[in-house]
Amino acid sequence: MTLVISLPKEINGSTIIFDQDLEELKINGQLPVFDEDKLTLTYHFELLAGGIESSVSIKITTVNGSALNNVELDIEASIEATNLELKKMSESVTLSADANVSLTNILDGILIDDKLVTKSSVRYEDTAVFSTGISVMKLESGTLKTDKNKQIKFTYKLPEGFTYVSNSSGQEPTIGEELVWLFDSNMNEDEDYYFNMNFTIVASLDTEIVPFTKVVNTATASIDFIDGSNQLKNSGHSLYCYAKL
Repeated sequence: MTLVISLPKEINGSTIIFDQDLEELKINGQLPVFDEDKLTLTYHFELLAGGIESSVSIKITTVNGSALNNVELDIEASIEATNLELKKMSESVTLSADANVSLTNILDGILIDDKLVTKSSVRYEDTAVFSTGISVMKLESGTLKTDKNKQIKFTYKLPEGFTYVSNSSGQEPTIGEELVWLFDSNMNEDEDYYFNMNFTIVASLDTEIVPFTKVVNTATASIDFIDGSNQLKNSGHSLYCYAKL
């Protein structure tokens, strides 16, 4: 009797891997023969008693961060023997991989004598400190890696009446109607993040506006991933502006 298990054709040795110890796949003491080219496991049984029941677990490893979202893995088992009609059975599983992006945008406070004082509003001629951060997280499984050939575009629109002063990212933005930064997509990569950047933006309220005016600043991140997808993330923060004391 011959049992053939056809492994998923998507196995490529780099992002989808089969490297299981064949000892773990014994059935009734019989080791399978692994054909690396055909991606099959073959068992040859000389004599198999009726009524036998046995099972094994086949382990296929996927590499976290890979472009595997919606990839379908199919596996098929077929058994054939003398006086036994060929029997086949198949199963499939669909992989999922998500982009885990986080974007923050808050007002830390204002500078008084070069020291940060926590505030939730700003007055005319105050120098405000906004805190922002972008991260693409690594989870234990099912995450997408950023595209190393693309840059992450970060755009920040200051509230009405504010003028840009400086920032702590280490890069100066392109200044227009919005502030624009381009960051390498693997900046500050570590065991927890594919990309991680947190910094402050300093701006002064140097235009006198109507007291008790509510204004909004907006942070936007455009991130490309290795599967060709793009995620656009926005975070707005509102605050009140008052007249000078």
